[in-house]
Amino acid sequence: MLQSEPWSAEPKYYFTKFKELKKDMLAEATKEAKEAAQEFATNSGSSVGKMRRANQGVFQILPGNRTQEDQVFFPEKIVRIVSKVDYFLE
Repeated sequence: MLQSEPWSAEPKYYFTKFKELKKDMLAEATKEAKEAAQEFATNSGSSVGKMRRANQGVFQILPGNRTQEDQVFFPEKIVRIVSKVDYFLE
């Protein structure tokens, strides 16, 4: 917890464990992308081939309380990744 601006009485919270989560989050995103590709393939009568291309994507740190705009003032955070993974369909 860090002190916010001198004129503000509310504390600010910052997420500092990002590097510890990044590897696991990328693995989970890749797994979910493969599952989504499998669903597309099944529905089209195809099968999933090799990965064609992958983009790490964007990591977002959101407030735990999504009804609030300013994420800095909430100690609970939601960390999410939006990745793009392309597979060949055979």
